[in-house]
Amino acid sequence: IGSNLISFGQPDIQNTPSADVNEVLRAIPSLTASQASGQGGDASDFQPNIHQLGGSASNSTLVLIDGHRTALTGINHPLVDPSILAPIMLERIEVLPDGASSIYGSDAVAGVINFVTRKRFEGLLLNGSTGFGDGYSRYNADILWGTDWRDGGALFSYSYSYQSELKVSARPWVHGDHTAVGGTNFKSFACSPATVQPAGSNNIFLSPQSSLSVTNTAATSACDNAIYGDLLPREIRHSVVAKFRQSFGTRLITSLDFVFGNRTDDSIVSRGNVTATVFSAGGQANPFFVTPPGTISTEQTVRWDADALLGPGAQTLNGAENGYLNFNAEYELVGNWRLTLLALIGKDHSYGYNQGQLCTSCAYEALNGTTSGSGDTTLPSIPGTTTTILQLPLTTSNALDVWDPPATNKTSPMVLANLTDSATATDFYNTINQLRLGGDGTLFELPGGPVKAALGSEFLKYDLNEHQTNVLGTGPASAGGSSLHEYQFQRSVKAFYGELDIALVGRPNALPLVEGLDVGLSGRYDSYSDVGPTFNPKIGIDWQLISWIKLRGSMSKSFVAPSDDILGNQYGNHSGSGFVPSTASFQVTTAAYPLAGLLPGCSPSLPTCNISSGTPGVEINNGDPNIKPQIGFSWSLGADFVPDFLPGFTLNLTYFNNKFDGANTAPEIASIVAAPALQYLLTIYPNGATAAQIAATTAHIPQAGALPSTVYYIYSHAQQNILNLHIEGFDLSAIHSLDAGPYGRFLIGEALTEFTNYTVQNGFGTPIYSTLDTDGIISIFPMVQTQMRVTLDWERGPFQLGLYSNFTGSYRNWGANTVSPILYDPVSGSPVGGGDIVKSNLTFDARLSFDFNNKWLGGTELYLTALNVLSTRPPFFNSAQAYDKFEANPTGRVISIGLRTKL
Repeated sequence: IGSNLISFGQPDIQNTPSADVNEVLRAIPSLTASQASGQGGDASDFQPNIHQLGGSASNSTLVLIDGHRTALTGINHPLVDPSILAPIMLERIEVLPDGASSIYGSDAVAGVINFVTRKRFEGLLLNGSTGFGDGYSRYNADILWGTDWRDGGALFSYSYSYQSELKVSARPWVHGDHTAVGGTNFKSFACSPATVQPAGSNNIFLSPQSSLSVTNTAATSACDNAIYGDLLPREIRHSVVAKFRQSFGTRLITSLDFVFGNRTDDSIVSRGNVTATVFSAGGQANPFFVTPPGTISTEQTVRWDADALLGPGAQTLNGAENGYLNFNAEYELVGNWRLTLLALIGKDHSYGYNQGQLCTSCAYEALNGTTSGSGDTTLPSIPGTTTTILQLPLTTSNALDVWDPPATNKTSPMVLANLTDSATATDFYNTINQLRLGGDGTLFELPGGPVKAALGSEFLKYDLNEHQTNVLGTGPASAGGSSLHEYQFQRSVKAFYGELDIALVGRPNALPLVEGLDVGLSGRYDSYSDVGPTFNPKIGIDWQLISWIKLRGSMSKSFVAPSDDILGNQYGNHSGSGFVPSTASFQVTTAAYPLAGLLPGCSPSLPTCNISSGTPGVEINNGDPNIKPQIGFSWSLGADFVPDFLPGFTLNLTYFNNKFDGANTAPEIASIVAAPALQYLLTIYPNGATAAQIAATTAHIPQAGALPSTVYYIYSHAQQNILNLHIEGFDLSAIHSLDAGPYGRFLIGEALTEFTNYTVQNGFGTPIYSTLDTDGIISIFPMVQTQMRVTLDWERGPFQLGLYSNFTGSYRNWGANTVSPILYDPVSGSPVGGGDIVKSNLTFDARLSFDFNNKWLGGTELYLTALNVLSTRPPFFNSAQAYDKFEANPTGRVISIGLRTKL
């Protein structure tokens, strides 16, 4: 009551050009990233989010399957992957874009998405399709079988889905130098053979054999190792669903559901690169040292890319095995009261394995005899310890040759083998146990109708085991150069909830302009074993003004409990914890960071300093054992129009107003430098951080990679309650179904989400600033103002044609790589304008089908679909990949042909 419920039914799902659930969700603009690919390596790529609020450790959208939770998945911050279900098994998708913790508990701040599966099916349904695009292909096959008997029934489905990888080389516009289109050069000086910078020189020789040098700036960078990788991973999915139901007499109905999904994503990535100081004389002399013509220095900095010598082939493998077993029972009591019981157990194993990438510390050892890029023989290999690992003297058998091309390279087979000895692995094991007992029915009758009540209790238990193998930065992984960390987290939740639906005015006591008036009251108390108790109420009102106009409104309080892993242990440590080298590119103001003007390539006299990937630092990742739940306050007003004088037409309009306090997130550099309250998280060291400074800053946090030769900055990317958000906007849906007689039936529809306000506050008491129509200042979700989808369907006899347009409005890039400087308020220091303009994105999809309605092929449908019919290139977004992964899709036009038949 009082909320805008969006229902996307089986006909809508079937008519959407799609191969998986992620593509079906693109048809609902109120969900984030309606044009994103949805093909990636972790749950943050799969879980849908309402109103651009999610994708973080404080994900604000609750995803349910048949009204219950399921095991979380992923190795970042575990979320829900609804694609364990195939579209063939979906009855409908319900989207409730409104705070709903009063009924469902945690995570329902922005709202709830419920994937409702088929309850029964008679017969055998087969479906298969194949699709192709430029450098891209896909296949899927489905089987659905079901049968009914007198007091029950069963159904079974199996689905297979394959989506090929999309190589970077198949989309040359996504990598390299973007200056020709108004961007920046994302190439680097990491080349093969290596580039050389003699000691004391600011210039870099692009080849050891070259006598010409260039300035050490991003604009003159010449090499690109992105070409060796995949833009999108290859993805294979298997989905199995088995459902049984049985009634015992007229009062007891039981059901048992089994769901299992298997996903694997694998991609080829760059081997990696190193920057190191090397010597031609003394105890650390490298026997392969080459001096560029005209130079005499005995010390130089080399920047080397490993792909050419080692060959492309480093692999990243991600995946998950996820499923649940769910038992439901419903018992009819006296009158219309009933008891309901739900018992569920769900399990997930998510993993991420990296193999064949460059062992950076091994390369350092083979270049200068230490595990440090700087070649300092006294620097501890592990900060905070006295452990120093050396490999001296360097000989032709243990040294690395980065000066010669692969054809004449002198590196020994032993060193080549060590260079790829750097495997890392992450395994997450999630389980959920859920037990819910409830009752609902009519309490009594009022003149306007019944007063209905629902109440119940729920118990949830979560277990998360994390196993993380990191590169330690002390040499080959198989020879002790890796570290194993294991973490175990448990959480239990006890909850009690109640709901009243009160029909104050109905047909018996209707009044002029008050034909109906219903009030909904609900509340839920949750007690968490780790973050304490919370109570969340909600009120909703439906007012039937006249027969074809209904007004509605709601007000609620909701919350998001922090995920188990970001609480971490007593130090906040979890599998994602660790300090690693950073090669981020970002811009700072010298007013906020005076020492930045002393960094290479910067000047104290300039107002801003562009810190490039050639100025390395350290990134610290960690959790926080003291982190608190996010709190949400929401209210909405809406109207539904179903005019009697215009049959087949419906219009729904909803205004939403949501405030979220204390969202859990790890701020990116773009957010840190933009918010004065967060600037303490970034520290500049113009002369390089000392070992003691690094050790003090990283205390109790494991090392997860070899450190660069010089650490010019350290920034904390740790989880905190730092994000307060306020959003306002409108959801609009209009559908008109028109019977044109001999010309068939037409359906015209539009769905629009338009934001009117989006403000951010980085902690209480700090300045509030608008981020409406921007992306990048917060790296986990966009804040684009307009998203819209228009549908035009025509059906006549056996033919059906659908045309669909997807529109995302223009916005500004406020990310770290923006070319046009972000403008800051001189008093508050908050961003107020500037940034690159990202053009609007308009794509078209189509679907054509023919139903063989005859005695031989009755129930058989042949269909042809096309995604992005015009093969529209994503709008340019200045980043390494040249497009915004939240708002665009690099696959281009994909045409599929399929056959569906029911036997």
